[in-house]
Amino acid sequence: MTPASWQVAPTAFSKSHVYKIVYFNLLYGVVMFVVPLTSLAVLSRRMVVALRAARRMRTEMMGQLSRRGCATYRHEDDITVMLVGIVVMFITTQTPALVTQV
Repeated sequence: MTPASWQVAPTAFSKSHVYKIVYFNLLYGVVMFVVPLTSLAVLSRRMVVALRAARRMRTEMMGQLSRRGCATYRHEDDITVMLVGIVVMFITTQTPALVTQV
């Protein structure tokens, strides 16, 4: 009994010029750049809104700021800057890959 052998060969569709343009340019840009960037931007925005709402609620509950409250505000500002930095770093590192792919 001999083992079955498989041969992998490209189809006529995968050799077409339209397929290469759609797959390598359009889908690469959408899957590797647009979807992650949109997800990062939306989730970061939601987190910033939640941090601001928490700050507003804490201010209303405390009345006036204590020393600990001021440190908390600085911490929240640091988180916001970090989120923006992550989005900027993503754009910086992914844009060259997108450009060289096209």
